[in-house]
Order: sequence, then C-alpha cells, then structure tokens
Amino acid sequence: MGAPGDERILDIESHTELMVGMVLSARPEVVAVENQVPFRWRQADGRPATHFLDFRANLIDGTRIAVMVKSAYRLRSDRVRRELDDIAARVTPDFADHVCVMTEEHLDRIETHNATIMHDLRESEPETDAAARRMISGLHGEIRTRGLSAFGLFAATSCCIYLCKYGGAAMIETKIRKVGNSAVMTLTTEMLTILDAKEGDSLFVVRGDDGSLKVMAHDPSVAEALVAAELVMDENRDMLQALA
Repeated sequence: MGAPGDERILDIESHTELMVGMVLSARPEVVAVENQVPFRWRQADGRPATHFLDFRANLIDGTRIAVMVKSAYRLRSDRVRRELDDIAARVTPDFADHVCVMTEEHLDRIETHNATIMHDLRESEPETDAAARRMISGLHGEIRTRGLSAFGLFAATSCCIYLCKYGGAAMIETKIRKVGNSAVMTLTTEMLTILDAKEGDSLFVVRGDDGSLKVMAHDPSVAEALVAAELVMDENRDMLQALA
C-alpha cells in the first residue's frame, strides 16, 4: 500500500483495518497515510505510556487526523470506549489535530470498492507512467476520453490510469509549516513524481513575471543551453557531419 513510488508494507491486524487504510489512501484530500504511529505520554504517577494509533492521515491542507480502528462489536464495550476516550483526550496538537474512531460501520460499500480498485491501480509502473506523463504534458485545454483513443488503445488506457493515480488537476495545494526558525513546505509523493525528483535532490525555484514561483527539478539555464545547442546542431547538421 502507498502512493506510487512510495510502496510499503503496513502492519495490519484485521480486515477492517485493511479496508480503513485503503479508504484513507484513496481519498483525494489525503496526501499520506502513516501506520501504527506511536503516541507517548506520562501517566499521573510519572510512568511512561505508549499507544500505537492505527493510522495518521495527513490532509492536503496540512491537517493531521489520528485514526483508531475497532470493530463495532468491541466499541459497544464501555471499558473500550473509556480507554479510547482517555487516549484521545491526551493527544496533543503536535501529534494530531483531530482523533477519530472508525469501525466497519463507517465504511461505505461503494467507497470501499473504489478504494480497492485504486489500490490495485497504484502499483508502480515507471516506464508506462513516464510515457503517459509525456503524452499528457502535450495536451492543452479540455479533452474527452474518446479523444485519447486517437493515440491508440494502450496509450489511451495508460493515460486514463495515470490520471486516476495522480489526478488531472494542474494545481496541487500544500501547506507551509514552521520547523525551528525555518518555514517548510511539504512536497507530497505526487509532487515528487511530477517533478521526477526524490529526497536529497536539488530543486530550482524560478520567479515568473507575474510574481508566481515555478519549482523545477532541473536547472532551467542548463535546459535552455541544451535547447540552444540542439538548434545550432540542427542548423549546421551538414557541416557537423562533414567535420565528423
């Protein structure tokens, strides 16, 4: 489970927990899902205590929601409800903004079915994804699915699957957080995929004439130089062949 390029094995204890994880991962407002996240605190007598939250969903607006998964049957127990309420009351804003409990009764049958399909679609296929990304980058304005068939059945299908994986919106919202004395912007897995970048890579920020900022994974001056070199070689192809 995980976003493309971020596949990982989750520690799942029940079918309900698996379905909740899939549903959270498929929701468009969720950019990342953490699994078995340890929350630590000190009890009244000073002894340390730890509870592992089943999931922590990171939303596109920066909100973090801690999720505890239980069966509806267990949640009927007063003791279990008191235990969960006590843990939720201890959660601090630096760990999560909200805490909720999910059971199988909170899972919509259609949403669960669609989440299962999305999970299967998210299997990473770098070559196919790269080809679809190149094709989509050349499209402008609105285009119907039928219009993609002009590229061939396989290409059209690849584009549709790619759009299901990464979405077709040109704008992706993120949030700036304060870390120490710095302001940090989170780059989601989808953003890194679009940039074709990974952790540790250098990014280049270019300011546009309208005051906007464009994030690029490659030095734009180098790219411009390469384009200029290609034009020169194109214009002098015969002479360069003769010299070779």
